[in-house]
Amino acid sequence: MKPIKALRVQANRLARGLMLVLLCSAFGVQADQVIGRFNSVAGPFSHMETPAGKAYLNLHERKVQVQLPDDWRESTVETTMELDGDTAVVMSYSTAQCESQTALVVISGNTAWGPYRLGGCGDVLAFQRSEDGKSFVAMQMKGRSSEAWTYSSKDKNFRGPMKVDLPGLLHALSKARPAVADTAAAKPAPPRTAPSTPPPTKPLAREPAQAPKPAVKASIPSALPQPVANAVVEHAQATTPPRRRVEINLISRVETRS
Repeated sequence: MKPIKALRVQANRLARGLMLVLLCSAFGVQADQVIGRFNSVAGPFSHMETPAGKAYLNLHERKVQVQLPDDWRESTVETTMELDGDTAVVMSYSTAQCESQTALVVISGNTAWGPYRLGGCGDVLAFQRSEDGKSFVAMQMKGRSSEAWTYSSKDKNFRGPMKVDLPGLLHALSKARPAVADTAAAKPAPPRTAPSTPPPTKPLAREPAQAPKPAVKASIPSALPQPVANAVVEHAQATTPPRRRVEINLISRVETRS
C-alpha cells in the first residue's frame, strides 16, 4: 500500500504543476526575457527585461540582480570594457523625454557603481580605455566644445562632465612628438614607391614634407585615440572633483531578497 500512496502523491504533484503552468499561460504570465549575455570581473551576467519593460542585470555567480532605473525603456548593452578589477558596461536606453541616452554601469567585485549618465540626449560618444588599463573615457566629438567623462578603477571615482578643447588637444599631442614627424619626412622611401611615374619624381619628393600639416585638421575618427584618452584621464584627475559615488552592494541585495 505504501508504494501506491507514494505514486498517488507524485501524481497529484504533477497534476498541480501542470495546472499551474496552464493557468499561467491562460492568464498571459510571461517569463523575463534575456536581451544579451556578457562577461565581467564578477563572472558572466545577463541583461534582462521583465514583461513590464523594466530592465536589470543578472549576475549569475553572485545570484543577484542589479536593478536599472524604472524609467529606462529599450535598454541595450553597447559595449563592455575590462579595467583593472572592474568592468565598465556602457548602456543606451530611451525615456519619455529622450529617445537615445547613454549611461555607464561599473561592476566591481561585490559592488556595482552607477548608473552614471554620459552625454546629453542623442549625443554620439566615443569610448576608450587608458593605456594603463585602469580608466574608462567617454567623449563627445564636438570640436572645441567637447565634453568628457571618466571612471578610474584606482580610486573608484566617476568624473565629469569636463570641457575639452579637442582640436587643441590633438594639436598639442602632435607637437609633443616632433621626432616622429621629422623622421617620417626625412625618409627617402616615397620616391622609391612611385617608379611608374618618372617625370614628376621631384614634386613627389616634396610631398612628404607637407604631409604632417593637414593631419591636425583631419576629421576626428569615431574611436577615441589612445593618446587623447590618456590626456583626458590626466586632466580629469588634476582638475575635476569626483561625482557622488552611487553604490549598490550586491551581497546585501542577496541578503534582503532571501
